[in-house]
Amino acid sequence: AECCATGGCRSPKEQHWISYGLDPIPCTTCCEETKQNGICVERSFISNDKDMTSNGYNVEKSYNCDDKEEFCPPCAACTTSDEDALKLLHDKNRDGQCSEQRCEYEKEVNYVQNPCNGDPNGCGCFCQQVNILLPSCPHLKEEFWKETNDDEMISPPSKADKCAKCVKEGGYWTADQCEKEYCPIADASCCENVECCMKSGCRSPSDSYWASYFESVSCETCCTEGDEEGYCLKRSSDGSEKEKSYYNQGEEYSCDEHDGFCPPCAQCTDHDEDELNKLSDDSSSGKCTASICEEEKSRRYVMNPCDSDPFGCGCWCQKVNLLLEHCPHTRDGYFPEERHTPPADQCINCVKTGGSWQEGQCEKENCPIMDVGCCTTPEC
Repeated sequence: AECCATGGCRSPKEQHWISYGLDPIPCTTCCEETKQNGICVERSFISNDKDMTSNGYNVEKSYNCDDKEEFCPPCAACTTSDEDALKLLHDKNRDGQCSEQRCEYEKEVNYVQNPCNGDPNGCGCFCQQVNILLPSCPHLKEEFWKETNDDEMISPPSKADKCAKCVKEGGYWTADQCEKEYCPIADASCCENVECCMKSGCRSPSDSYWASYFESVSCETCCTEGDEEGYCLKRSSDGSEKEKSYYNQGEEYSCDEHDGFCPPCAQCTDHDEDELNKLSDDSSSGKCTASICEEEKSRRYVMNPCDSDPFGCGCWCQKVNLLLEHCPHTRDGYFPEERHTPPADQCINCVKTGGSWQEGQCEKENCPIMDVGCCTTPEC
C-alpha cells in the first residue's frame, strides 16, 4: 500500500526515474489524472520568500489528457507535504481529544460554515483536514490513529457487570466471585439474576448495608469503582431536603488510600429507577422509540441536546440511555412500542369508552354471544 501511495513525484525537490538506462527527470512539475474522464491536472511549484523550503506543490492547472505532448512525470498520491501535514495534525492531537470514530462521524456532517472558520482548534476542523489527507496516504492510517485509539478509555467491567455475566451464563455470584454451583456461603448475599446484580449494595443514603450476617452499616456514604483503573469514587448526599433521597456528590480517590470499611454502591439506585419511571411517563416517550435512542448513542452534539431542545428525543434518549446502563434489568418493555397492555387493562379501556368486552375483543355494541361472559363495567 505504501509503494502504491508513494510511487511518483512526492516533492518538487525530487527526481523521477523512468528507467535505469535513462537520466532522472526533475519533479518540479508532475501530472495526474482526475476523477473526471479525460481530464488531467498539472501540479507545479512557484517559489517565494515564504515557501522557499516547501515540499509541496502550490499551483495546479487542468488540461485535456490527450493534449499533453511532452512527457510529464506522475504525481504520487501521498506527497511529502501530505505526510508533513499529517504529522503536524497527529502531534496536535496527542491528547486524543479527536478520535477516529469522531472523524468517521464528521464525514456525514454538513456544515453551513466551514468548521475551520468557526472553530479552527475544534475536532470539526481537525477531522476535515484528516479526512482529506488520509485517503491519499492510506498506509499511514493505522499508525496515525494508534496512539489516540490506545488512549481511549475502555472502562474495565464493574463488579455488577461481572456479576451479570456470571448469572447469564448460569452461575451464582457471591463474595465478588462467580460460582458454578449454588453459593457455598449460606449467609452471604447470593445473586442468581441480573436484577440482583444491579441492586446489590447501597441504593439510597437512607438504606443500611449488611456488612455481615450480624452487622449493618449506614449507606449515608458508599463507594464504587471510578472511571480510571485504580481510582474509586465515594458517593454521598449533600443533605438538602430536596436531594436527601439520592447520591448527588462524588469524590474520587486512590482505592489503595482508603482507610476503614466503605459499603459498596449499587449500580442501579432507587433514584435511577424513579427517574426511569418519570421519563417513561414523559410525553416524549410516546415519540422516542428504541431505534431512535440506539442511534443517539453514536451521535455527537456540538451543544448538549438538553440545552438546545429539552423536550426533544435527543435529550430524552440521553437520559434514558445512561439510566438503562445503570439498570439494564428494566430494559425489556421500557420503550412504548415494546409494551404489551394486559387484557384486564384492554377490557377497562373498552368499557370506559362505551364498548363491551367479550372473548378478548372489544365490541362497539352489546356482546353478540349471549351465553358467554360479557363485561360492560370496569369492575367486571
